[in-house]
Amino acid sequence: EVGITKASIEKLFSTPIYGIAATSVFFVIGGALLVLLVRMLKQLDLVWPAVATDFKVFSGPVNRLVSMLLYLPAWLWSLSLAIYGGPRAFKALIRPIEAQPWRNMQRANQVAAEALGIELGGPLRMNAERILLIKFGHGPLPKARDINTASRLCKRATFTWIGLLAFFLLAWTGLRYLNTL
Repeated sequence: EVGITKASIEKLFSTPIYGIAATSVFFVIGGALLVLLVRMLKQLDLVWPAVATDFKVFSGPVNRLVSMLLYLPAWLWSLSLAIYGGPRAFKALIRPIEAQPWRNMQRANQVAAEALGIELGGPLRMNAERILLIKFGHGPLPKARDINTASRLCKRATFTWIGLLAFFLLAWTGLRYLNTL
């Protein structure tokens, strides 16, 4: 139960990095073409995960490039989680993270673990191999009921992003309209 719960909560907090935050940031910077390019690189990173020993040599450069590209969207997403997570979440936001693959995802998990008061991260199994990753949070192991609490926190942060995007869209439309007068 603990492993499935941890994986569910971690996925809940890492998916919006690539779906909402990265899409928004890269669309503003370079349009749809840049969004597509970054998404293709991220997909390559997901297919050959850098934590798997079989793919370390090949996927290492791709993982580093994706980590650099997604640093800002991941940090902004983690900031939106910290806003609703309280002071412990803000401390987790500025705390350094060990250099590991999937570093951007780990910052969001670190903030979420502190906001929820549970432990996330830790070892995982991939291709019948146990891979050691760092743990986040200083609380008890998550239970199935913690998924609902995590979902509420994630929804609040998502609505913040949707609100900001709607505001920017309305502001841009208003400025364009004023420019035609």
